[in-house]
Amino acid sequence: MSKQSVNIVGAGFTGLSLGYYLAKAGWQVTIFEKDAEAGGLAGSFKVEGENLEKFYHHWFTNDQHIMDLIKDLKCEDHIVVRETRTGMYFSNNFFKLSSPLDLLKFKPLSFVNRIRLGFVVLAVRIVKDWKKLESITAKDWLIKICGKQGYTVVWEPLLKGKFGRYAETVSAVWFWNKLKLRGGSRGEKGKENLAYYKGGFASLAESVANKIVEFGGTIRYNTEVLSVNGESSLKLADGSVVNADKTVLTAPLPIIAKILDGSVDQSYIEQ
Repeated sequence: MSKQSVNIVGAGFTGLSLGYYLAKAGWQVTIFEKDAEAGGLAGSFKVEGENLEKFYHHWFTNDQHIMDLIKDLKCEDHIVVRETRTGMYFSNNFFKLSSPLDLLKFKPLSFVNRIRLGFVVLAVRIVKDWKKLESITAKDWLIKICGKQGYTVVWEPLLKGKFGRYAETVSAVWFWNKLKLRGGSRGEKGKENLAYYKGGFASLAESVANKIVEFGGTIRYNTEVLSVNGESSLKLADGSVVNADKTVLTAPLPIIAKILDGSVDQSYIEQ
């Protein structure tokens, strides 16, 4: 009986983890990546011979899926867990924000609003049904909890930094879940712990990629996918066409939209 085959577009961690588990299960896996290395947004670049990450990354200690993957690779000794030291730069001054006492000393907010800012943690814990937050923006939810000043000084710059012009339309569900994850990543003394990987995330990506090849899979770097024809045929930038039993696209949505253009309904593309 011949192996089931799958073409995966994108060698970020979604494509790599999918390729790893399918290759391990006996599938014939081929991953197409337009960059020269694996990792996607969690990849790295070289500066004077050293690998630096493209963006800052960490895991929460309760991110179970990635921890299970690392355990499966037998690389648990590469995980480093550190207590966080959170701070904020405001009006030409640095302020520590790692503890309740730090919060009480946070002079950019009035004393009442410092207390209200601390209530955000409690507000996250009392949410039992996240669906009730779906119709509320993060902005409105946060203003209700910690006041206009707390939102303007602390949360608004963070939302704008991450989402730009969409900052005021971000759902409260997204924000609630982020704080919920952080709250679940605390040690015995109540301090937040974050997990990192020795050698950076690119090192983990390389380990997964090597395992995929070891299981008989193929990763084609510097290979751009232009379009999908039908359900299982990919057209590459060099003009060639590759087929498989299944095709999975794991690239960012704007790139996927371009790849699917012409093969699916236009209203789906616009979404």
